[in-house]
Amino acid sequence: MAFKRASSASASSTAKRSRTVADSFDTVIEGLSQAELPAAVRKTLCSIVPYCLGVPTEQRHRFQSEAIERIEGVFATVVGSLEQCIEAAQLAKQKSEDDALAQKAELEQMSSMAQTRRDEAKAQKLALAAVAQEFQASKKALGKSKEQQELRRIEAAGKKSQLEGLALELDGVPSEEGAAETFTARVCEHLEIPESVRPALVIAASQAPASRDSSSCAVVQQVRELLSGCASELSLVIAGTDSEAQGVESAEKEHAVLAEQQVKAARRYTEAADAAASAQRELEMSERAMADLREAAKAAEEALEEAFANRDLFAQGPLEALVTLRGCCAPSAETLPCDVAVMA
Repeated sequence: MAFKRASSASASSTAKRSRTVADSFDTVIEGLSQAELPAAVRKTLCSIVPYCLGVPTEQRHRFQSEAIERIEGVFATVVGSLEQCIEAAQLAKQKSEDDALAQKAELEQMSSMAQTRRDEAKAQKLALAAVAQEFQASKKALGKSKEQQELRRIEAAGKKSQLEGLALELDGVPSEEGAAETFTARVCEHLEIPESVRPALVIAASQAPASRDSSSCAVVQQVRELLSGCASELSLVIAGTDSEAQGVESAEKEHAVLAEQQVKAARRYTEAADAAASAQRELEMSERAMADLREAAKAAEEALEEAFANRDLFAQGPLEALVTLRGCCAPSAETLPCDVAVMA
């Protein structure tokens, strides 16, 4: 069946219409290319698009209608696949949001824990500094006490030696003039002898032991006992058993206690510092995980937008073109391939 050529008045309209229909064919073919089909099936369907959709609805024979139904089925599968992509993207987005929410709670907990650990480490550091300061003060005081004690021992040893020498000289004061007075003066440097007794000591010292009377012997014996008593006291200083030495010993014990306290404080600070460092590392790991989840959430959001866009593009493109071509009257024969026009 032959068709009349379109008049010149309608040529422009016909050309525009022809381009629109041809574009619709291409759009449907493009939609078929998105379907997961065997290559031969896709090629066949693409080739028959203009030969079935290009025929007026009322003139289509059964095979053309079945071909159109086949294309509709393929498009339905594509739409279903696109909807599944949307559902999967929605699920992925929801999961990323849930993961981010859970990670946020964990991050807040980690942040609080890290702050607690830092505060504890700071407190232990201050405690260690206080103990160390006390320890250093004790060390300095103990060192000074030991130094003074050593000086006292040296001084006590010298005095004891002098006292023992004076005790020996009581029975051997030289007979020269003034020797007894000198000896008595030396004794008085170490002993507190009353002024009233000193003349008797001079007399007794100037006498030989065998020629001393009872009074002189009593004075010498009294001085000898005083010298011995002082020497005994000095022996305590030398031996380190006097009261001041006992004070040094007590200070040493207190210093040892402070040393142990400093060791324990240092251990507590080290443990607290290690815990703070560990908490900080965990916090940083949680922050990195949070950053990754934010990126994942962003990617999931973009994937969902893309899934919606793909569905809308397919619906507004190939699907809309198929619906339009399926339900409308075909264009004039001049706008169709010649073999389609002959079939029409």
